[in-house]
Amino acid sequence: MQNTTQGITEKEFELLKDTEQKLNSKEQEIIQKEEEIIDINEKLKEKGELLDTLDDVWKRQSEIRQAEVDNLINLDTVPKVIVDGVDIPFLKVDIIYMGDYKHYKDSWKQFPHDGRYRLGRFWEYIGEMIFDEFSTNSATYSSPWNILQKWLDDDTSIPQSLTPYYDELKKHINDNFEEWETLRTKRINDAIDITLYRNDGSRAGSLLDNGLSDGQKNTAILTLLFTHGNGPIIIDQPEDELDSDFIYNELVPIIRKIKYRRQIILVSHNANLPVNGDAELVYALRTDDGKGKLRTDGGLDNPCVKKAILDIMEGSEEAFSKRSEKYSS
Repeated sequence: MQNTTQGITEKEFELLKDTEQKLNSKEQEIIQKEEEIIDINEKLKEKGELLDTLDDVWKRQSEIRQAEVDNLINLDTVPKVIVDGVDIPFLKVDIIYMGDYKHYKDSWKQFPHDGRYRLGRFWEYIGEMIFDEFSTNSATYSSPWNILQKWLDDDTSIPQSLTPYYDELKKHINDNFEEWETLRTKRINDAIDITLYRNDGSRAGSLLDNGLSDGQKNTAILTLLFTHGNGPIIIDQPEDELDSDFIYNELVPIIRKIKYRRQIILVSHNANLPVNGDAELVYALRTDDGKGKLRTDGGLDNPCVKKAILDIMEGSEEAFSKRSEKYSS
């Protein structure tokens, strides 16, 4: 009987050898890809940790700002009012974490979008919805961008009014991934709200509810300027847009306390400031050929200085006396 068993041919051997080499090459590619996946996962983990750290830094910034302003307004130089039987500063300052809507809106508008398409036409509306959600839940989310990221990761979390744009929005963010990654690391400015209380303890209003007049806004700013720091401060006509009652009852007491901690230089036409503020050095000026010239200088005990204050700020001693008589009659 003829033996038909034959060994592997040289051609088949070369084919097997080539196949083995290709297999080894694919195995090496798989190992390389697995290593790349591990590296990517490590980087994603590191990136997530860095983003968490960034979130913590952002929140800590706001906390430090709030603590600093609280220390300022609780100084004994800031006038107090009684509210619900408790002495509190006559103004309250709130640092609202990432609450500056204008800054947020400008940042959102800078992200690439095309107004010719539906998503672009509703881009501002989508941004408003993101910020509204963040404003309501700022204690939960570290930034408005985290709100959007949550929506992209979980389509069930997106508001119903935005579901028609979900697919387009997710694709658009993925198509502009680098820009999105950059936006996610952009901090939105904090907003500042200042609330003022009247002498009787009632609430005058705040910046954000538009309840403050220009004079009341100036009141808050001047108070913070006076109390912040210990270096010299120069202020030009602080009485502008402030009523005389505030100047005498609020501003003058602040000046009398602050002047022992820092040098204050005031330019003023209001006699309450140098006189009741106990100015230690007064420069009285006059106009000569359109230029300011020194008329006299010195302390309030200087007769020439007293006369200059009466003439310039009160209209003369006679005018002051006549007003005084009318007030007392």
